[in-house]
Amino acid sequence: MRRARRHVRVPPDLTSLFDVLFIVIFAALIRAAAVEKAAAQAATPKPVAPAPPVKLANAQLHEKALADLGKQLAARPYVVVRVSERAIKALETGDNVQKLDTPLLEHS
Repeated sequence: MRRARRHVRVPPDLTSLFDVLFIVIFAALIRAAAVEKAAAQAATPKPVAPAPPVKLANAQLHEKALADLGKQLAARPYVVVRVSERAIKALETGDNVQKLDTPLLEHS
């Protein structure tokens, strides 16, 4: 006599459910990172292209250079040295005058 086989109920396999859940969560994380990156790029200002250089004639360049040199020289302090035949007589810086009697050559 044959024994009748008992029907054994096998619980459902949850592997496929976990796989789907993992894929959905991973896709959500990737999308969130993309949105965050796009927001960061939108927050940074775009670099502005510099204006093209203006071509100037040689005479204009010469005038600009002289004007700039004049400004630089006017900003510097000046020193006037009064010299006689054999000695330095005075040093003048602005309103300050220092009388000196320093020989130009020293004999040894």
